[in-house]
Amino acid sequence: MDRPSKLDDTISIIHPPDGQTVRGESVEVVGWVRGVPRESGEARVVLTVNGRLFCSAGVVPQARSPFRQEVPLRQGTNEIQLELLVGTRLVEQKKVVVKAQGPKQPLTYQALYKNSWALLIGIDNYPSMQRLKYAIRDARSLEEFLKTRSYFDRNKIFTLYDREATKERILELMNDFMGANPALTTDDRVLVFFAGHGQRRRVRKGHRKSDYRGYLIPYDGDLDRMHSTCISVEEIKEAASVLCAKHTLFILDCCFSGMAGLRPRAAISPKPLSVALSDPCVRILTAGKSDEEVFEGKKEWGGNSLFTRYLLKGLEGFADHDGDGLITSDDLYFYVRDRVVEESKNRQTPQSRHLVEYGEGQFVFFVRKDVPAGKQARERQEPVENKLAKRSSAPIEVLEPRRPKPPIAEPKMLRIAANEFEMGSEDALDESPIHHVHLSAFQIDQFLVSNRMYKEFLDKTGYDGSQEADENYLADWVQGTYPKGQDDYPVTWVSWFNAIAYCRFRGCRLPTEAEWEMAARGGLKRARFPWGDQLPDQLRRRPKSAKRKMQLGILPPNGFGLYDISGNVSQWCMDWYDAHYYKRSPDTNPKGPSNGKYRVVRGGSFLTGQRILRCSARLFADPKSTSATIGFRCARGDDQR
Repeated sequence: MDRPSKLDDTISIIHPPDGQTVRGESVEVVGWVRGVPRESGEARVVLTVNGRLFCSAGVVPQARSPFRQEVPLRQGTNEIQLELLVGTRLVEQKKVVVKAQGPKQPLTYQALYKNSWALLIGIDNYPSMQRLKYAIRDARSLEEFLKTRSYFDRNKIFTLYDREATKERILELMNDFMGANPALTTDDRVLVFFAGHGQRRRVRKGHRKSDYRGYLIPYDGDLDRMHSTCISVEEIKEAASVLCAKHTLFILDCCFSGMAGLRPRAAISPKPLSVALSDPCVRILTAGKSDEEVFEGKKEWGGNSLFTRYLLKGLEGFADHDGDGLITSDDLYFYVRDRVVEESKNRQTPQSRHLVEYGEGQFVFFVRKDVPAGKQARERQEPVENKLAKRSSAPIEVLEPRRPKPPIAEPKMLRIAANEFEMGSEDALDESPIHHVHLSAFQIDQFLVSNRMYKEFLDKTGYDGSQEADENYLADWVQGTYPKGQDDYPVTWVSWFNAIAYCRFRGCRLPTEAEWEMAARGGLKRARFPWGDQLPDQLRRRPKSAKRKMQLGILPPNGFGLYDISGNVSQWCMDWYDAHYYKRSPDTNPKGPSNGKYRVVRGGSFLTGQRILRCSARLFADPKSTSATIGFRCARGDDQR
């Protein structure tokens, strides 16, 4: 095979191995491609599954380009092939054969871990240093979470507060008790949390970070005799070496804690989650960099430090980006880092490191689904220390529908008869190909869900939507209600999960992407907009200064009598988003991919241009995100009551 000169091109498929048998309807393909020199022509890697093109991507010249792609499988034998093309010339190809067998089994705590151990340390009242206000509160807030919201046994959670947290006692628990404990097995996980003072000391002349040594300050620590009375980060790493657990995570909320991660983080080749979880690991998550002091707590932060505030929010479910009920140490780190950096205005940057000699796995927290939600449930779980953290313990999962008493008067729904229509367009890659879709009859709200309707839902059910959305949930509401005079404006700043909860309350659901597009077209074939090939005057002549969400019904209805299907606010749909889904979509009642990262959003908003106002335009968003431009409407099958 003729190869370009100057660089030996290579395709490497790390996962799945050839001949592997997997359970489920998909598998994650992970690997890398080393690209060609630019003068040899544009290089692309092409992925095909069972002889059909799935996706392609450009290759960076003279560099290794990693890739990670979830691909669908059919039951039985599947052939996955990667090809490296330079221009139109095939340079190299690799293929693996994967056998799909039976449904995928969800990963459970019992399948991953046998026992969970925790050592939580908090020190406020230092006898020889400035006292802290919130370190013990941080540790106890985490203790509450582990006891009530996670799979940690109460008798395996050890705490050291103030006087108890001496250097001797801390090292004794880490090294002698946990390290030499015969009950601690290689199927267990260990969490060590420290909140208190941290310090660093120069041990060599110079100004490099490696010229300093970092320390955790125990209750009896003396800064004048730091090496002999404090716990160095080297002693933390030594403790990690005697813990035989499968996954170990150290969380350090103190100044200069980044000293524990000074060793450069080795590059980890991307791995699918199932592989990463089977590998052991020792991970270190720190509140800041090696040269940073960190923010102490505030009352408005729930009485926690800035770092622990977001650590707890992440563990409550906000770090579960894909909604699979698992929060890995990396998920937690990225969630905490982004929010701490933003709120501190770049003055505090959490760090994450792993000790490569112990493996490259992931420590995992599980978002529990069997914990009672809401205020009453919290009051039933009432250890004294729980009162120190006044955050909700409601799980992030979509709530089961709750029936009001009496029910809200149901808004008007229009029936769309069973029919076939042409879905998609050639205007964008993710809208093609145009394909015929047959839908059974369904019903859909004539209007978007309004502020008044959503407020009635909250009042009747007591639903706490903030636990299923980002921090901007109902950002335009004041003191628990919508702005005066906006009863009949569409509710916005709600997540996909919030929309689902409301729909279930009404005995409905969100429309599928196909249902939304069929409804938007209003019976018109190949219509560009819901009203035909031209926008209504209200949108074409609207000045920029007036671009904000409108009262429902201002825009004219489409051919089916639906109002605000586009041009007011965009709308959540039920489906996962996949840019290539139309290439394999079923022709009858498609419901979207079986999984994904983002949910489909349809309909242009008051801020978008004509291209997004089209009937076929596809958008997507994180299901926990909220926006001033996204609302929703309900739908249901014709046979639903």
